[in-house]
Amino acid sequence: MSDVLKQDCPLVLKGETKKTGRGAGILLHITSLPGKYGVGSLGSEAYQFIDFLKDSHQTYWQILPFNPVSGTWSPYSSSSAFAGNTTWIDPEDLFRKKLIASLPQTLKTGNTVHFEPAISLRKQMLEEAFQNFRKKPNPLIESRFESFCQDEHYWLEDYALFCILKETNAHKAWDEWPEDFKIRERIILNRFRKKHAELIFKVKFEQYIFHEQFLKMKSYANSRGIRIIGDMPIYISYDSADVWANPQLFNLDETMRMKTMAGVPPDYFSNTGQLWGMPVFDWKTMKREDYSWWIERIRRNLKFCDILRFDHFRGFSSYWEVPSSEKTAVNGWWTSGPGDDFFKALYREFPSMPFIAEDLGEIDEDVYRLRDTFNLPGMRVIQFAFGSDLRHSVHAPHMHSLNSIIYTVLTTTIPLLDGIKMKLTKR
Repeated sequence: MSDVLKQDCPLVLKGETKKTGRGAGILLHITSLPGKYGVGSLGSEAYQFIDFLKDSHQTYWQILPFNPVSGTWSPYSSSSAFAGNTTWIDPEDLFRKKLIASLPQTLKTGNTVHFEPAISLRKQMLEEAFQNFRKKPNPLIESRFESFCQDEHYWLEDYALFCILKETNAHKAWDEWPEDFKIRERIILNRFRKKHAELIFKVKFEQYIFHEQFLKMKSYANSRGIRIIGDMPIYISYDSADVWANPQLFNLDETMRMKTMAGVPPDYFSNTGQLWGMPVFDWKTMKREDYSWWIERIRRNLKFCDILRFDHFRGFSSYWEVPSSEKTAVNGWWTSGPGDDFFKALYREFPSMPFIAEDLGEIDEDVYRLRDTFNLPGMRVIQFAFGSDLRHSVHAPHMHSLNSIIYTVLTTTIPLLDGIKMKLTKR
């Protein structure tokens, strides 16, 4: 991999280190690394990329959300705000720890990732690893696993139970489960736990493997002077362990269906807006609970990264909500978010406030005020500058402020070179 990077990026590797108080980095998702098993993983390809960043005099590596993905493969639509994506697990680490007898056959790689075969491979591999762990427990792994289960109990129990309930209910959404499961009837759930204890235990074990591999990779990155920038979506999928286990934290009706959904209003890019199909939060309840769900969520993220980007930051100032019966985001309205009160609570827990505000899109002065009150860096995107208003665009280089993170492009835009070629072609 390092040879490929050096071949494609020769000028970067010849750069000189200058102490200007600035830092540079690369945004590259884990699954986009050139892995041998269908997708990139937390294995050797990640370590080689860290070495490449170090040799290139970079400081940051930004990744996308680490949570499990649904059939759309989007890391911004997850069944858990806390669990890890086990597709990232490195088979070679399991082999070194003698949890699997041999390495799986490599999968063909190309310009695109192969999620389905990669997931299938990981399932088989993790099943073997779990069975070997149960047959011949490794004292060190066993001890660390027990500590992990204790430390992560606040989300792990519900997530593992949710996964097996979903599996035994034909992978239906939780609101289509039998009523006792849907409303979390305590006696019924306890019986289910006992009956499926081994399967639930296996989910926890898989999360432990992910956790250990990620922490080891981050430790190596930090030892090489590379800081990890994580990414946290503001919303979570309705069909998630979080909504099922904590319905009081979301805007649901008495039948536990969504009253309203999150989205953004019509704009230049879409005359019907964007309807995300995710429940909005019940911020009053969250405040009464001292924002504990959020604080635990952020603390969990910060175990894996040094800096955390808040996706859709404007939703903390005010957010667009739409009745759940709507098919587009047109008939929605703005509702005030938690604002200063929320970030004061975060400041008490995380005094260094290692956060980036994704302040793009339809932004008003209240959003900027919230960002600046807590001295959070915002974002600028070079590609957005070269429109009809270059002179005054906040994205143009001459308009960049000191407390900003400058991106060439975003994950939702076309690559910079392609964008430049398109603009030149139109001239």
